[in-house]
Formats: sequence, C-alpha cells, structure tokens
Amino acid sequence: MATRNFSDFYCSLEHTVNCTKLLLGKTDINRNWYTVPMVYNGRTSSLVVSGTPVHRPCGVFPSEKSNGKPTFQPEIHMDFELEMGVFLSKPLERGQRLDINSCRDHIFGFVLLNDWSARQIQLFEMAPLGPFHSKGSGTSISPWIVTAEALELAMCPRVTPQTVPPPRHLTRSEDLDATYDIELSVKIQRNGQSFTVCESNLNELYWTPLQQLTHLASAGEGLSTGDILGTGTISSSRTNDKGEKSGLGCLFERKDPANRLSSVPNDLADTFLMDGDWVVFEGWCRNPETKKVLFGFGTCKGQLLPAVPL
Repeated sequence: MATRNFSDFYCSLEHTVNCTKLLLGKTDINRNWYTVPMVYNGRTSSLVVSGTPVHRPCGVFPSEKSNGKPTFQPEIHMDFELEMGVFLSKPLERGQRLDINSCRDHIFGFVLLNDWSARQIQLFEMAPLGPFHSKGSGTSISPWIVTAEALELAMCPRVTPQTVPPPRHLTRSEDLDATYDIELSVKIQRNGQSFTVCESNLNELYWTPLQQLTHLASAGEGLSTGDILGTGTISSSRTNDKGEKSGLGCLFERKDPANRLSSVPNDLADTFLMDGDWVVFEGWCRNPETKKVLFGFGTCKGQLLPAVPL
C-alpha cells in the first residue's frame, strides 16, 4: 500500500474514562467526545511492518533525573496501544463528502495496529495542541490485510450503546450499529516469560470504524487509495474471574490501582515497557452468533530496543 495519510482516533469509552480520570482527575468526559469521533492526523513515516524493532524514543519532559526540569532525554514510560488499522481502496475527490451508507465501498481491509506511545513525552507536549513526537517512534501493523469481503462474515452490532444520538452524517439508514466481531489479545514477552495483559474486541468501541471513516472525510479533504486510519485504543470494560479489568488496551490505564491485573508483574504499570520486551498482538474474526473462530490476522509484534545514544 502506498500510504499518503494516517489518522488516529480516540473512540473507546472505557479508554477515555480511564485516561480522563488519570490525566484530569475527573470522571466527566468532554461533551464533544460523545458528539463526533475524536481524531488527529499522524505521520506515515512511523508505519512499520510486524517484526520491525522500535527504538525507545527521546524527547523533552521533566523527570526526577533532571530535577523536574524539562530536558531532552530517553522516554521512561514506553507503552503500547491496541488498535486496528483500516486501509482504504476507493478514493474520494477533494471537496466531496462521504455518505455513510456507501463508506464500506471505500474499505480495502483491516490489520492489527500497535500505536507505540511515549507517555512522558505525550504528557508534556499534548496540551494544548495534541500528541506529536510521543507517537512518532513507531506504528506497527500486521503484514496481512484481511479484506472487507472476508470481514462481512464477522459483521455484527456494536456492544457499547451510543448514549447521545450521532449527528446526521454519522447516522446510517441501514446497519446503524454495524461493526465487526474481532477478538483481540496482547501479550508481553519479557526474560523468557509471556504475560497476557489485554483481551478485548473491536465491537466494543463507542464509535464504529464505519462512523470513523465517514467523519474523517466529512470536511471535504478527500481520501486516497492506500490511506490508513487507526481505530484508537480498543479498551474493554470486561473483567476476568477475579473481577479484575482484563480488557484495557494499554499500560497507562493500569496506573490506576483499581485497574491492576494480578496475573502480570506488579511493577508493570509502574515500569511500563522495558528494553528487550516484545509486544505481541493477535486477532481473530468470529462468527457473531456462535463465537466460532473463522480466521485470524496473524500477529503484530515488535521488540523495544534501547534509545539511540544522545
């Protein structure tokens, strides 16, 4: 795919609730989040295929090592984000808007996507404009694109209801809640051990990929063949048999003591990813009624390497 544009969304209710609490100390989400899908434009130079290592990035942020002074230094809280990528096929001319009832015609297929995130850099640079270098070190995607035709077998209604009626351009006359039953998991491999740190499903997003794509083209900027969008972190509110939240799609959300997972090392939410760690995503399309696995996406994996020396 010759990719000219990459946009990344912020569309999981569970993820947004957790991040709002951790970042702002409140539980109320901004009203605009419920009105339209939140999204920012990334850079295609960060895209790498599964198996490509990612170096710990350097950026500016305050730390204990720098006595609280913003300093250019290696990131200390490196994270993953569980997402899916949507590749586009049919272009849309600039100045036109996409009709949600025909947006599926523009989708070529889906891949697994890891939006590697440097959290300390992100916290320092994000306000008031948004993330930049914190998302630039790597965006890993699985090597095989599962086509839109194959995905039809896994089409299903959304699980998370939309509590506020969406605006007209995001309301389908048919299949309003159409999304896909794609079960996802994340493992971290460290020192010969493997820990499952997330189990989630694409159908638990608040905003569906069809709504995301329609909104992406709603201002008339057009679409290009080969473009990719990231669905945003796919966090689920599901719990395991111990009542622990097992569906959180990044380590940052586990900084909340209420979100710790006993099956992983206690310090994982404090150390984040360590040099040498492998992050491995897997995904399976399922029959929405029987939950039988139909086919998989392969793996999306990458190893975190030390920062390039300053």
